[in-house]
Amino acid sequence: GSAEGCRVIEELTARGIPTNATTAFTLWQYHACMDAVTRGLDRARAAGIDLSRWRSVIPRMSARPGHVGDLKAQAGRRGITLTPEEILHGEMAVLRRACHHGKAIGHPWKMLQGPMRVIDQGEGSKASSWHIEKIAGGDPGCTCPPGRIAQLTQAGDRLRQWLAAGRHGDMLWMADTAERRASPQGLWPDVRSVIMLGTSYAPGLDPLRHAGHPDTGVISVYALGSDYHDVIKKRLKALARWLVAAAPGSELKVFVDTAPVMEKALAEAAGLGWQGKHTNIVSRNHGSWLFLGALYTTLDLPADAPHPDRCGSCTRCHAACPTNAFPAPYQLDARRCISYLTIEHKGPIPDEFRTAIGNRIYGCDDCLAACPWNRFAAVAREIAFAPRAELTAPALADLLQLDDAGFREVFAGSPVKRIGRDRLVRNAVIAAGNSGDAALAASVASLQHDADPVIAEAAGWALARLAGTRPA
Repeated sequence: GSAEGCRVIEELTARGIPTNATTAFTLWQYHACMDAVTRGLDRARAAGIDLSRWRSVIPRMSARPGHVGDLKAQAGRRGITLTPEEILHGEMAVLRRACHHGKAIGHPWKMLQGPMRVIDQGEGSKASSWHIEKIAGGDPGCTCPPGRIAQLTQAGDRLRQWLAAGRHGDMLWMADTAERRASPQGLWPDVRSVIMLGTSYAPGLDPLRHAGHPDTGVISVYALGSDYHDVIKKRLKALARWLVAAAPGSELKVFVDTAPVMEKALAEAAGLGWQGKHTNIVSRNHGSWLFLGALYTTLDLPADAPHPDRCGSCTRCHAACPTNAFPAPYQLDARRCISYLTIEHKGPIPDEFRTAIGNRIYGCDDCLAACPWNRFAAVAREIAFAPRAELTAPALADLLQLDDAGFREVFAGSPVKRIGRDRLVRNAVIAAGNSGDAALAASVASLQHDADPVIAEAAGWALARLAGTRPA
């Protein structure tokens, strides 16, 4: 209900970001008062902001007695007692579904965004019903039906074959940690179950919107907002605290893309989606836009059924790849992938890929954006993943001027920060060479004497391209 809250809504609307349940929920989190949210929404409506997609979070009982009374009556008829915490913090739709399933869902589950699935790594355990409900950030009504999963032996074998073929490029840690990565028990022998969390980052803007603007740098949509590592790890830790309290003596570990964990194979086995022909997870509800997190635990939890492959005969992701990085369906040669070349690769980018990189300066979304399952994905409702204005359309002219301090200031809190100034400027120089914009030549020329020899070499290549003396 504060002026700051309304300012946030207005700013998101001005950026073209839909204001929906996340806006209300986030304001509630910050203000910790449902009445304040109600006042804030009233002010937003008065300002002409469209809140038609907003689904109300239950305010205090005095604010909506009819809704709460109806909900309590439904629960009572099924012998379910709703705690004040569930009434205050629960989203009405989630609690109604809980009543429908005949199970009261505790508040810690609902604090996590995105669908969750459980993978059982134990022998002989029996599957049983275990519904995990959640709120904003995923598909409303998503539950976890129980089921058996296959062991991950085939995934481990595919990993070893991929490494033997050298398709990991400079990512030497992949080979160094191969055995720990090949199975959950390889990393932690005591693990009995794995809970996989998928959080949608489906963009509200076209990932390919800058294809016709060569003077603008393109950053992969997953990196336009806050660092997903921090956001998802916070949720996993919240779940971990709940598990420890519910099952004293149990042990657990949480991982978000920073440990030798085969998140994609685990997510497929857990039923979050399937590993598509572009090798990333595809969800029927969220398309190709999912962040993954894993929670390993010593608890024996009921397992969920793995998700069947729904790619069929489609090969749009392969056709969309600018560098032909897919030697076969479900196989990726990282050495040819623009995401690898602009993020993981530290040295000079091979000449054969420089023109194909175009104006991409951090990652590439072409194969993901081509997936037809994206049409079922609603725009992600996590406010932390909302695009930052300065990252949605960065000018190459500005990026070429960055020193280390400037880089840190611009990309603070962004996933881009981890690659450092030198790698980003190298990418920007390549993009400048592809731009055909002679106005960038002076900035590129100044980098011919950069302290980083990789940047200096790229600058020479870019100048030749801009001068037309070097063919594409």
